[in-house]
Amino acid sequence: MSEFRKLALSKLPDLPAAGVVRLAHTADNHLRLTANGSTVRGSEFLKALLSGMRKAADRGCNAIVCAGDLVNSPENLPSVARQLLEVHRAAEDYGLPFLAIQGNHDFSKPSWIEVMSSDGNDELCSPGMHLLDNRTAYIDGLRVHGLPFLQPAELREVLQFSNLNWDVLVWHGSVTEFAKFPTEGAITLSDFTASHQAAVLLGDIHICEYYQHDTAGVIGYPGATELCKRDEPLTHGIVLLDFARTPTGWACIGTEHVPTWFRPVTALNIQREDEMPKILADLADDWARTNEPRLVIAQYMSDLVDVRARLQRAAGPESIVRAEGYKGATIPVTAQHLRDAPSPASYIPGAISDTGLATLATQLAEDPDVSPSTLLNAYVAQFTAK
Repeated sequence: MSEFRKLALSKLPDLPAAGVVRLAHTADNHLRLTANGSTVRGSEFLKALLSGMRKAADRGCNAIVCAGDLVNSPENLPSVARQLLEVHRAAEDYGLPFLAIQGNHDFSKPSWIEVMSSDGNDELCSPGMHLLDNRTAYIDGLRVHGLPFLQPAELREVLQFSNLNWDVLVWHGSVTEFAKFPTEGAITLSDFTASHQAAVLLGDIHICEYYQHDTAGVIGYPGATELCKRDEPLTHGIVLLDFARTPTGWACIGTEHVPTWFRPVTALNIQREDEMPKILADLADDWARTNEPRLVIAQYMSDLVDVRARLQRAAGPESIVRAEGYKGATIPVTAQHLRDAPSPASYIPGAISDTGLATLATQLAEDPDVSPSTLLNAYVAQFTAK
């Protein structure tokens, strides 16, 4: 029996070869008006997505696929509508379909994507933004099918009785092998072997990671296009996937991670005062050398004095500093992540067995920029909409 193999993303040709269909995979863009208390920071989530769209066009993509959570909260719609219109117009200008499914963060009925792209054009292959929930787009013959956010049992039923109506499946949700804190009963990679496809393009988990299977295809997440929480990777981009026809159907023949614009991030764990001079000097040097605002995320022993203000002065006036003091044992931090820091959400999987409720509780615990009422309404809507 074939096994899942972790996929090393490589380098694709600058432009796809004749007969090859190239898709750009993005997800978890979380467009919003403000972030970290700053409207400038909020606008950078749009800037990051537009950067990815430009890269997709430059590299000859046939379509952009967004696997959910394009918007951070449906309650933001009046203020984020301008940003959505920019995404729609950018896709039109580039001549690219922007195919998006709804995620758990931006679920609404009717869908905001339908509202923004309600131009009477039902051709999913036309340039512009389109809702892909329960629909199939034909991109030069490649069937790209989108599913809305589903509970694990519902998704398993769809996979088992799908009649193979797709070559590429797009879904937003957590898959156990990628999750930091997997919940009981969650979807696993093996669930996707019930259907044969060239790829499964996922959203929800903010990491860039892919696996490959002989029949289930390439399965993975592209990661968020901007930093949403401190325990996420500090670099971002989109993923390009090339598809070609084979005697047995479509197959993914290559993948590449393409870095896009994002605000530089410095992650710090400060345990002693004697570490501060070098930290401050490095931040000041970065500011003097690049004149580029940064996002500084720091944890420090609470007996240290005036840490946030000193970091702010060194990093420059346009940088954003998030500093949190802690007591007791030190919290290990790597250069890439602050992932090992304990958080309330880390205890949720062990306390809540229901996957949907665990996901809801994790979002309420970890995301300060989303409205609790929005998440609760979206959770309830999954059941009332049936």
